[in-house]
Amino acid sequence: MLLTLFEVLIVVTIFFLYFTFVLKLISNNRSCFIRFNLFIIRHNNRLITIN
Repeated sequence: MLLTLFEVLIVVTIFFLYFTFVLKLISNNRSCFIRFNLFIIRHNNRLITIN
């Protein structure tokens, strides 16, 4: 029981660190992030039209 609790705690901390890292990256490169999103949306539209 303690082991599983410990594992869950480790996973949660790793996830939290990763999430904060991603948020920092997004805040630093917001314009880049928006450009990337627009590219994905365009790509999705192209895929939809092909299908």
